[in-house]
Amino acid sequence: MNYSEIKNTGIKIPAIIFGTSALGNLYRSLEKKTKMAIVRESLNSIDGPVVFDTAGKYGAGLALEELGRILNEFDVLPGKVLISNKLGWLRTELIEDEPTFEKGCLERDKI
Repeated sequence: MNYSEIKNTGIKIPAIIFGTSALGNLYRSLEKKTKMAIVRESLNSIDGPVVFDTAGKYGAGLALEELGRILNEFDVLPGKVLISNKLGWLRTELIEDEPTFEKGCLERDKI
């Protein structure tokens, strides 16, 4: 795998970066085992570091939470992954039935 340095940071990233929107139930709710399989295959496909792209808006923060939970469950060492988080969202208590900016992302019955 080819790695490229990000400007002059010393941080090298692979040519392939894995998106996490599915972990946030973007188009449909996925079962926990499916989410774990996605992350497992991503980790197994590159020697390292594996780069995951996420954003606070993916599933109202669910994608980032699921990624963290799964990486923890797999006991992945911090040096094995790099997480790109485009926005600094903070999950807060819902005052509506679901987030107003991303309808349907909270179908958590399969998580």
